[in-house]
Amino acid sequence: MKNLHKSFYWVKSYDNHENWFVVANDQYLAEKFFVENEGYDMELVESSEICKIIFEDDESDEYY
Repeated sequence: MKNLHKSFYWVKSYDNHENWFVVANDQYLAEKFFVENEGYDMELVESSEICKIIFEDDESDEYY
């Protein structure tokens, strides 16, 4: 079994019209995911890390 480490981020737009929770490897990727899905420019969003997350992967094909 291997552990996958990621972080939980709160990403918000400058106008607070769209705010999301995002799980990503780092802050940049969380913001990039947000802007690609919502159409904002990178300089118009900010994020803060909420906590670290550890996913346990037992290499099975099914997830519940």
